[in-house]
Amino acid sequence: MAPRGSGGGGGRSRGRYYNNNSLGGDELPRSSCGFLLSCADRCENKCVSDVFRMMDEFWTSSSSSPTGGDSAAGGGGAEASDDKKKEGEKDKPASATADVDVSKALEEELKDLRAKSRRENAPFKRVDIGSRGTLYMVATEHAKNENDAKPLPTRVHDTVRAIMDDVDKTRRCKSRWLNRFLPVEDVCVAKLDDIKACAAPIIARHFGDPNDTAQDLPVYRYAVIYDHRICTKLDRLGVINAVVDSVPKRHVVNLDRPQIVVIVTHVKNSAAITVVHDYYELAKWNMSELAKPPEERMGQNEREKRLAEKEAAKKRKADDKAEEEGADAKRAKT
Repeated sequence: MAPRGSGGGGGRSRGRYYNNNSLGGDELPRSSCGFLLSCADRCENKCVSDVFRMMDEFWTSSSSSPTGGDSAAGGGGAEASDDKKKEGEKDKPASATADVDVSKALEEELKDLRAKSRRENAPFKRVDIGSRGTLYMVATEHAKNENDAKPLPTRVHDTVRAIMDDVDKTRRCKSRWLNRFLPVEDVCVAKLDDIKACAAPIIARHFGDPNDTAQDLPVYRYAVIYDHRICTKLDRLGVINAVVDSVPKRHVVNLDRPQIVVIVTHVKNSAAITVVHDYYELAKWNMSELAKPPEERMGQNEREKRLAEKEAAKKRKADDKAEEEGADAKRAKT
């Protein structure tokens, strides 16, 4: 019998998903928000570049913009400086071409420095968690905007939702490498009591205050999902119950067609809390699948078939019950 890990399966297949150059990696920063991403194996850097590009398009902030530094430096005098350059070029002799080449090189270097500065001051940065195909991008202090009334976790959620809605509308995937794109609203220690305390304010934002007794409050169908990576698995039912305890009682659990899904992702010793709407309608927030037509999405036909069979069985059961009650009524009359 071959030694464990050296044969045709277990050890080698598991090793594909761990980064041996940084065993252990970093923990998810506690009390942080950001994005939890899954991507093609060994394409993490390309995936991060695509996310930065999407943030340039969708992450709006009045305090900064992708081209804010360049425009502030130039200001209204850009046209005047261009005119001066043109006048200077007219006066230049033919022997000054070397100086022009040097100035172009300096401009290129300045562009690179600006790009580097923009990346360092980006609203999000990557956290290496030591797992291939799984990324966490945490919101930095540059993501905060005092002029925005929305809390930062809400802005993170709304940004990812805007990206997914755009993919769903245009059927154009914004990244070749990115798969699931989940907004994380908070991170805590992976213990049941901590998960319950961390999830409570997040659930209140999406489901409403559990102590609110007003009439005509909205009622949602919801589900709770527990996922785990690079860790010793917690009791799944215990995690789900810890979350459900914080949900107002008027809402209804529905695992087949939930309107809201709460996802607890257990990574190492941390738990990331995600709340998303239209989870199955948006292909489980998988960008590459969402870009496909609904009938071509992985598992979509099987899921719809399973739900249809379940509803048909429920209808047959109701019809049989009604038929039995009718027969009982007839026998009672006779």
